[in-house]
Amino acid sequence: MNTEQFRTFLVAAEEGTATGAATRLGRSQSAVSRELAALEEILGVPLFRRRPRGLELTAAGRAMLSPAQDVVDAVDAMFKAVADM
Repeated sequence: MNTEQFRTFLVAAEEGTATGAATRLGRSQSAVSRELAALEEILGVPLFRRRPRGLELTAAGRAMLSPAQDVVDAVDAMFKAVADM
């Protein structure tokens, strides 16, 4: 599990599609899909329902939104603090 997986999860949740997340992140749709699948594998639960028109958060995905954002924010703050030294 890594910060980029959390970042990808958050962007996918905001965009509602792997394609939208890929565009925003500058990655391929397949790379985003693989990263989300890997995160779900690690956690052992689906985070999204795959629908014909996009991604829908599951209950587990909704529960993970805030903690995932906290992790990303903490890592970003750490890098900023070090860069400011």
